[in-house]
Amino acid sequence: MNQNENLYLFIHSLSKSEKRYFKIYASHNSKQKNQVVLFNALNNQKTYDEKKLKQRLKNSGFVQRLSSEKVYLFHLILKSLRFYQSEKNLSKQLKEKMNDIQTLFERVLIKACYNLLSKTIKHAIEIEEHNTAIELLSLQLRYIRHSVNFREVSKEKYSEVYALRNKYIEILNQLNSLKNTSWKIYEAYSKYGKIEGEQAKKEIKQIANELPKSETKLLSNESRAEYFYIKSIFAYLKRDIELSISYTLKSVASFNPDIYNRSEYLLRRYVTILNNLIVFQIKTNDFISAFESIKKMKGLNLRTGQSSIYIDSYKYLYASLHELDIYISLGETTKIAQTLTLSVQYLEKYKKVLTAPSYNAVLFILARTYFILENFKKALYYINRLDLIDFDSFEKIQKLGLLNLITHYELGNYELVASLSKRYKSEFLQQKHNEKAILVFIDLFKLLQKAKSKKQQRTTNSCLITCQKKGS
Repeated sequence: MNQNENLYLFIHSLSKSEKRYFKIYASHNSKQKNQVVLFNALNNQKTYDEKKLKQRLKNSGFVQRLSSEKVYLFHLILKSLRFYQSEKNLSKQLKEKMNDIQTLFERVLIKACYNLLSKTIKHAIEIEEHNTAIELLSLQLRYIRHSVNFREVSKEKYSEVYALRNKYIEILNQLNSLKNTSWKIYEAYSKYGKIEGEQAKKEIKQIANELPKSETKLLSNESRAEYFYIKSIFAYLKRDIELSISYTLKSVASFNPDIYNRSEYLLRRYVTILNNLIVFQIKTNDFISAFESIKKMKGLNLRTGQSSIYIDSYKYLYASLHELDIYISLGETTKIAQTLTLSVQYLEKYKKVLTAPSYNAVLFILARTYFILENFKKALYYINRLDLIDFDSFEKIQKLGLLNLITHYELGNYELVASLSKRYKSEFLQQKHNEKAILVFIDLFKLLQKAKSKKQQRTTNSCLITCQKKGS
């Protein structure tokens, strides 16, 4: 991707309010008139086309230096976004206040500096910006030490600030430790899927020992959210779905809505955990609760007015996939078809923010859904887009192999079914995971190879049901 395409994609990634803000920001300076013209030209293109762009700008007076104007526009958009976000983002507002405090201190306006500092510290603590609170408290200690003539600050006040800073250092250390444990349990989940075998039990026990012994030891709401999230994954690894739901509900409840919807980081964490809750609710066939959680997910927005493509991917793509899963379970064919159309559209819109395993998981869901609707060509299309190297679960590869075989069988590609069966049998026998399911696959492969006509064929759905029952 070249610089020209980067600029085009950058402009089209902006929300309507961000585009409007840029135009207002750029129009304040008459020297930036060219950038507004170029911005509008690129914004109006449905796909990037250099020739059409030059044709449209031929009377603009700057087409000869178009490359340099594009570079300038790119950096001007970045600059406008910094101002836009600073007006909306609480963390950035705190950083700006820190600069103001430093400016007042350098001009020896100690009392004004100290008053602003005290207010800013209170604000940082209220919105749980622990890192910033520690920085501000450290500044306050520094200013007290250097303000020999500032008689109003007593030794008791210094000790109070020192103790408060240490408290927030402790809070931050606990939170960072929990985040580290959270990453480890996610890695273990991706590696093992469930607790089976001595190595898995040993590794997961070591991770569990890193957690605080009791929830009473938790020092902040964010720590509580992370702690219960980790406990929910431990429960799921043991396949105790009800306990997973209980812990996930506690994790979701730990988020303060007055804070998380002002911080993109916290809202991203919240929507990720809420997504897990929906998955668990669907697994227990609690579709009413799942729909309520999906509705909550769709309603999430940053109070600051900023857009977030990551959060939007959950609100639209993941929400539609969960609805798809529910409608499949309920056998509502019309709603499956309608929701599937939306899911395909959302995939194309949000695929750039998906990790490779997540992208594969979405493709697998779409392939399976088209298969259920007996649109085998479309199912095969999504199967062929999958990258098995990035698959995070051997069980998913097994299901994919089965889906691939049956799809080719339905399309009448019998020779390909035979060669794939031979290849899969060889690959699966080299693996040590879920051997019972592998044997079911091999039996089914043999059955498919023997079937040469519709009369001999077992229906694909009954094959799937048989395999799932035997392999579970």
